Amino acid sequence: MLSNIAQHMSFQLQSGEPLIDGIRRISLQQIDQALDQLTNPDFDRDKAVHEARKTCKRLRAILRLVRDEVGYPFYRRENVRIRDASRLLAPARDSAVMVDTLDSLVHRFENLADDDMAGKRVETAVFTPFPATGFATLRTKLVERHQHLSRHILETDAVPRFITAVRTARLQVAEWPLQNEGFSAIAGGLYRVYRRGRLRMTRAQENTTTEALHDWRKRVKYLWHQLEFIQPIRPTLLNELGEALHSLSGSLGNEHDLA
Repeated sequence: MLSNIAQHMSFQLQSGEPLIDGIRRISLQQIDQALDQLTNPDFDRDKAVHEARKTCKRLRAILRLVRDEVGYPFYRRENVRIRDASRLLAPARDSAVMVDTLDSLVHRFENLADDDMAGKRVETAVFTPFPATGFATLRTKLVERHQHLSRHILETDAVPRFITAVRTARLQVAEWPLQNEGFSAIAGGLYRVYRRGRLRMTRAQENTTTEALHDWRKRVKYLWHQLEFIQPIRPTLLNELGEALHSLSGSLGNEHDLA
């Protein structure tokens, strides 16, 4: 499997690479990574599911980038195909996140308790140590739930269906009706994702619900992945914007995990 750094670097246009060639290369690369992660028995199953779903998100970001170029019917068909395939793996990933989130909370408040006992907190602070041991039963239940959902995915046709859908998507990449080599081929898609992200941000500010924040985060991640892809065009500027979006996505993701 590619390292995180290698995966990040590979999800970019290469210097001097024609746009259409880069789009097809990246799309095939993401699909192959997803297939590799789920068909290699040596990979950790939880990590494989997580990485496969991330590659689907990157691929959907690319589809949004070229939406105007390929046309809405083509875009919708392929986007729905990848979306539905990713959803087959969602229960196992979501249940793993619940365990990780609980562990993070316990660790965080244990550290706060240590700081408080060491006198590192202001004397007027009111702090009640986090009863980590009281969450042992909850953690056991969450782990059991995750194991059940993971077994369910392995024992049903979820993974084979995912593989079939993604392989079908791979065959379609060569048929993507891409013609324009200039920035105009992706400008509309890039602007649409940015505009919708701003709209979701406004909605989340006006009505701060878990659903609104999650919807905003999805648009943030699409834009982040798109900037990753075109980063070599304006390396310094797009890298800075990408890092800011990555950070924002992480903060919104933490909120969603806690919710």
